[in-house]
Amino acid sequence: MDESELRELQERAHRIRQLANTPDWQLLRDYCSTVINAKNRHLLNGMAKSLEEYRSDAGWISGAMFVLDADEHLERQLELQLQLLAEYKAAEAV
Repeated sequence: MDESELRELQERAHRIRQLANTPDWQLLRDYCSTVINAKNRHLLNGMAKSLEEYRSDAGWISGAMFVLDADEHLERQLELQLQLLAEYKAAEAV
């Protein structure tokens, strides 16, 4: 990852973190969690009418959870990139 990509990742992580710290984000999380839990119960109770419906609902759940956890994903990705950069610079200094 070059420096411009790292700056872009830092900016994206910062903006998503700011978004996730708003009261509206918590409202969205609460609403989505309710829908996710309902879909999970539907699947766990064997209510899917077909394998396609099961896959569709499971994919929806996975996608919704990814979006709700985007701030954490970006933070981990940023930490990893910063660690790799520090290791690269340390190796160059030797």
